[in-house]
Amino acid sequence: MVSSEDAYVTLQFRNQHIPASSNWIKACIEWCKQEFSDSCTNNHSLQKTVFSQWLDTDIRAEGIQESPQLQSSLLHYDKLMPPEPLKGIFVFQIMG
Repeated sequence: MVSSEDAYVTLQFRNQHIPASSNWIKACIEWCKQEFSDSCTNNHSLQKTVFSQWLDTDIRAEGIQESPQLQSSLLHYDKLMPPEPLKGIFVFQIMG
C-alpha cells in the first residue's frame, strides 16, 4: 500500500520530470524521516528533503531511476552522439 507521503513525493517528482524509481523514493522517505525527523514535518518539507537527497545521488547507480534514460547505443566514448536530435525530456547529471 502506498502512503500519502509516497504518493505526494512521487507526484511532485513526476511533475518535475524526475524519473526516480518508486523503490528509491520510498526508501529515501524512510531514511529522511529517521535522519531529519525535525525538518520532515509535512509532505512539502519531506518532498524538499527527498529532492535534496536525489540531487546528491549518483543517478547511474542501479535502482535510482525508473529505467535508463538514454539507450546505450547513443553513447560513444563518454560523449553523446545521437544519429538525430534527441526528442523528449532527459535528466543529465554532471559529475565533477
